[in-house]
Amino acid sequence: MTKEQINRLAQLITDTAETAANIELQALAGGKADDGIAAMASGLRTNCTSCLVLVNGLMQEGARCE
Repeated sequence: MTKEQINRLAQLITDTAETAANIELQALAGGKADDGIAAMASGLRTNCTSCLVLVNGLMQEGARCE
């Protein structure tokens, strides 16, 4: 991957995490926490955070970019 591709990946993951957080908040505010929407959005947000940690680790370690 090129550095540009890694940066783009990080941005896409960040955007997805922000969208999941918004969906989670809207579900909680709308009283729809019981139908699983909030839990699914929370899980997605958590997964995105884990992926960002991995991407940041690769960037900090200077993963070989081609």
